[in-house]
Amino acid sequence: MKQFAFFFRQSRELSTAEQQQRTAEVVAWVKQQIADGRKLEPRVLDPECERVVLEGGASPGNGGTFVAINFLEAQDFAEAVRIARTHPGLRYGVSIEVRPWANPLGATNTQQASNSGGMRPRVTLVTLGVDDLERSLRFYRDGLGLSTNGIVGQEFEYGAVVFFKLEGGLRLALWPRKSIARDTGIAQTSASPTEFTLGHNVRTKADVDAVMSRAKAAGATIVKPAGDTFWGGYAGVFQDPDQHLWEVAWNPQLLPND
Repeated sequence: MKQFAFFFRQSRELSTAEQQQRTAEVVAWVKQQIADGRKLEPRVLDPECERVVLEGGASPGNGGTFVAINFLEAQDFAEAVRIARTHPGLRYGVSIEVRPWANPLGATNTQQASNSGGMRPRVTLVTLGVDDLERSLRFYRDGLGLSTNGIVGQEFEYGAVVFFKLEGGLRLALWPRKSIARDTGIAQTSASPTEFTLGHNVRTKADVDAVMSRAKAAGATIVKPAGDTFWGGYAGVFQDPDQHLWEVAWNPQLLPND
């Protein structure tokens, strides 16, 4: 998949009713893209703006007010343009500029990694070993609300697995412990909940309470109720049906972007 940026400019003033209708249609469009499995990160810009140019230099043309940026993954440029053409904002005087984008240091970093023979500093997939795949699927999909296509790979012996798309390109997988043992050749042993923990950071203390409450309603075991921490944050810990530990935390030094 390739990454693209959509730059949105508003060319005409909208009435209050038009603004409300446009917003409703755009929200529905975003939800549909996500439901279709696309990685989409919409960003709406605040009206406050200052154009900075070299003193005495010519000011760039207007071309409409710059109102939003969307980051989206698509197979190629043609698909990205096709997706942009479905955006409801086009009916409300919005123009969309579609541009491919990439990390400008990507080529340098790739060369360095190739020369060193080391790992790139990233994790792309976290797999949790589970005892009952369908039970764990219900917990994460129906209980916590994570998006998935359900169980796949059932046509293969020891192949049944569940994938969830997370933010930042990360994937969470659920795979039976017996399948992991078969694949790796390591004998299955008793699991220890303290082998590792998973972290879910949120923006407010209230968000911590909300996620913990949802997890409890989904059947999680609350092992550490939410409360103030020694490091100046606010956090709680729950266990999923297979005793994997999740910490839900508000850390003022590690706030997510959403």
